[in-house]
Amino acid sequence: TVEGSIGGLVLSCIGCVAYICIMVGLFAGGMPKMSVILKFAFIGLAGSVLSQLGDLAASCIKRDCNKKDYGSLLPGHGGLLDRFDSVLFAAPFIYYAMMYIVF
Repeated sequence: TVEGSIGGLVLSCIGCVAYICIMVGLFAGGMPKMSVILKFAFIGLAGSVLSQLGDLAASCIKRDCNKKDYGSLLPGHGGLLDRFDSVLFAAPFIYYAMMYIVF
């Protein structure tokens, strides 16, 4: 739904910002700079968008193949790949963003 999509975007940004604030607070004893907070908010936003696109791409592939599920290992859940389809798009971006954008 549209509400779920927007909620996912917002909560992903909030989660990433909370993560960096907690980590910097625990290990550096302060608050991160605003530039770092904005970078993590962007990573959360982009990661959420890519996750949703990964899920939609997997659904398009299933529809093109006239399949309801990817397999029967997890009945009622769309198969095992449905548990990871959003991660396949988001994980590479988040990895490279953490390596090259943040640090």
